[in-house]
Amino acid sequence: LSRTITTPAMLTASQFEQIHTKADAIIVASYLTEGREVMAGEPLLELAMPDLDFELTKASALIQTAKTKLLRQASDLESRSYSRVLNEELSRAVQKREGILALASQRIVSAPFDGVIVNVESALIKERWVGPTTMMAVIKSKNGAEIHSFATDSQINRIATGATATFYPDDFMFPVVKAKLNEIEDTGSNRLPYRELTDINGGTIITKTAPNGELAPASTYTKLRMTPDQPELYIPHTQRGIVRISASGESLATSFFRRIAAVLILESGF
Repeated sequence: LSRTITTPAMLTASQFEQIHTKADAIIVASYLTEGREVMAGEPLLELAMPDLDFELTKASALIQTAKTKLLRQASDLESRSYSRVLNEELSRAVQKREGILALASQRIVSAPFDGVIVNVESALIKERWVGPTTMMAVIKSKNGAEIHSFATDSQINRIATGATATFYPDDFMFPVVKAKLNEIEDTGSNRLPYRELTDINGGTIITKTAPNGELAPASTYTKLRMTPDQPELYIPHTQRGIVRISASGESLATSFFRRIAAVLILESGF
């Protein structure tokens, strides 16, 4: 009987955040340097937002127009029936301006927590346009790590939180990491947050092209989260590998038929 399951996995910093803008903007200054340590609140980017400035001017004009109409309505007995309409116009204009001001407050992008700058986008030069979909860098915590693994539907039925696990990195220079399974997501997903695990990038997860053109796993996977036994484990960079997790037993016959079924499903195109 097999008492473990093996799943593709990533060992990563326990806290990390992608750095991007909330709206289209122009880079005024960039302080993003690969490997530089930063403190929470430290500026990473200075941005100009001409599109938002234009929208803010329009919204302010709408507010002024609505206020002027209300003043005129107050002195005109015949037009008082329109007061509710005018107040609604003013309310919408104020809400729009508040939303624009909230976005415009992101002209200075700051570090969300103490950490290290990694994965800096190339050519972050002055006067370059960037948008919400432009991932400019990642801030990761200096200490502490997590293992994110992805299990198939048949594997999920054999494991439970609290199980012991061992992470084996692809990089033989990095040590093996002992861990404990502390979270199993409630539902499976066809989305994969780590491109490194896909077959086209040297990983083991077979992918297909989704209708939107993005790569997606050919099968449904459930994300597992594990905590290393060393709470202050230092991760210089994300590590790809496999993780073996203690599980309930599976007979050789069951394993054989499950593998045959998986091959048949893949060959049939489902």
